Amino acid sequence: MGRITHLLPSTFKHKRKTRASNMRGGFAEVYEEIGTVKGRIQPAKWMAIQIARQVNAQVTHQIYLEPDTEIEVNDEFELEGRRLRVIVPAIVPSVPIYKMAVGEEIQK
Repeated sequence: MGRITHLLPSTFKHKRKTRASNMRGGFAEVYEEIGTVKGRIQPAKWMAIQIARQVNAQVTHQIYLEPDTEIEVNDEFELEGRRLRVIVPAIVPSVPIYKMAVGEEIQK
């Protein structure tokens, strides 16, 4: 089974929302880096937009990642100052040579 890692030229920081102490007896939700992953982003295409409509979400991009990447809703991928948040995770083709997530770009 072939992999398309040669078509995934960028290395993203993979972040996931966790709970951390706010130093006042409570917790705050923060994004913590859980690793790096090879990938590629593209503007959302018709299929991604239709998938997002099913969950009443706005999407801006498709995120292609290595096939063994674990992706959850609200994960973030960061590359050179751009942040993308996952709306619909882990769309896998019939031959699992990559995973695709549908997401939105987060403006700073």
